[in-house]
Amino acid sequence: MPYAFITKFLRMDWLLFALVVGLSAASVAIIYSATYTSDDPILRDASKSQLYWIPIAVCSYFILSLVDYKYWLKLALPFALVMLTLLVLVLLIGEEVKGARSWFRFGPIGIQPAEFSKLAFILLLAKFLAWYPQKRMGGIFGGFGAMIGGGLLTLIPATLILMQPDFGSGGVFFPTALVMMFLAGVGLLYIALPVGAIFLGVMVAYHGLYLGDWHGRDYKLNEYTQVKAEYPTFRNKAEAIAAGVIPDPRPEEVVKAEQEAKAKAERAAQKEKGSGTQTVTKEPVFILPFLKEYQVDRIKTFYNPNLDPKGAGWTINQSLIAIGSGGWSGMGYQQGTQNILGYLPKNVAYNDFIFSVIGEEWGFLGGSLVIGIEGLILFLCMRVAFFARDKAGTLIACGITTMLFTHIFVNIGMTIQVVPITGIPLPFVSYGGSFLVVCLAGIGLVQSVWIHRKPFEVEEDPDSEGNEPALMLELEQKRKALAEQKTPRRTGVPA
Repeated sequence: MPYAFITKFLRMDWLLFALVVGLSAASVAIIYSATYTSDDPILRDASKSQLYWIPIAVCSYFILSLVDYKYWLKLALPFALVMLTLLVLVLLIGEEVKGARSWFRFGPIGIQPAEFSKLAFILLLAKFLAWYPQKRMGGIFGGFGAMIGGGLLTLIPATLILMQPDFGSGGVFFPTALVMMFLAGVGLLYIALPVGAIFLGVMVAYHGLYLGDWHGRDYKLNEYTQVKAEYPTFRNKAEAIAAGVIPDPRPEEVVKAEQEAKAKAERAAQKEKGSGTQTVTKEPVFILPFLKEYQVDRIKTFYNPNLDPKGAGWTINQSLIAIGSGGWSGMGYQQGTQNILGYLPKNVAYNDFIFSVIGEEWGFLGGSLVIGIEGLILFLCMRVAFFARDKAGTLIACGITTMLFTHIFVNIGMTIQVVPITGIPLPFVSYGGSFLVVCLAGIGLVQSVWIHRKPFEVEEDPDSEGNEPALMLELEQKRKALAEQKTPRRTGVPA
């Protein structure tokens, strides 16, 4: 037993371990810089709390990495059931933070079940896709059953998380599931349909929530800025158009129809007023029923932060200013004015907008270094997927990689106005104990796939579903053929 553990230690990818632990340790200093001037004592102690979570996260890493991932796959179903139970309970008795009921609070310690459910989901989906018969996969229409089963395994936890509501964590499930199902061999048509739905949703949000909402809003930033500069008495472009200061860019028939509708509403209001009743009419605004008002405002200000520069657009504007003011090499550690003076809100600077602090204090070079380290971590995880000994190992490594990539892309993207603002942390950097443990535990699963990658280390597994890659089957056939050659044939003549 000791020899086996020593062998596993030697086979570990120590570069990957050094990168994730080093970045996690550096995050303590970054979090301290983002919070040390805060008036809230909880925020000021955030860096200490993060420091306490690092040993716990490292322990979870070693536990998951040194045990064969086949064992964790056997526990995938009970693990997932436990997490589903916790996701239901948190909706009933969880603590509400920033409008989302996502936390269990045990004194000073907060646990977020949504983060741990990501690992349970990846393990269970990898187990299911590895079990699904390979002969039914491939092509355009192959793997319909795998798509239905994988879709259900994705929708159940994601829906519970979206009900909290936590759109950041819930949204991570979908790209992770799509990548895993694609690599498992699910037909391209079934992958293209949800991707197309996402694209359609973006277009609906743009035309419905932004361009379609004319009352009190503006169409184009440059025209809005020009109107504000030349005609400061108008609050927005709509008022300037109504006063005839600037032409209405919409089609003539649209303008005419709107004018007729307004005239009709005014006549009806006057008639009701004359009869002793009065009706208050509200201007129509396109709203998706499952989005809250603040989430709609985030989408609108993503397209144009100056729609509400002192409200919903404040954070993204200050983030862009912070990153831009960092320049090439930054303003120096603990020297960022946007952060120190509180223009970048303290309650988000140490988690969701930690990259803005890095950009301001360490500039382009520091931001590029963080992105480079995160990218190298993703590359090493993908290398593990390539050398995995079976399909389940490949899917686990790819699932963890996709989860981390989604977090990195969305977190950094929202600080530079590439994606709308949503509460999603940056792996190994943002504040959050639950998330740090999940990230290092996920890397531990990837390391387990790497440590147990050698074909000759594979033992007979009664739970194996016969989905080993072609290379593994070929090696097994060669081993049997070699054994037959060494065995002397019986000629039927007694010795």
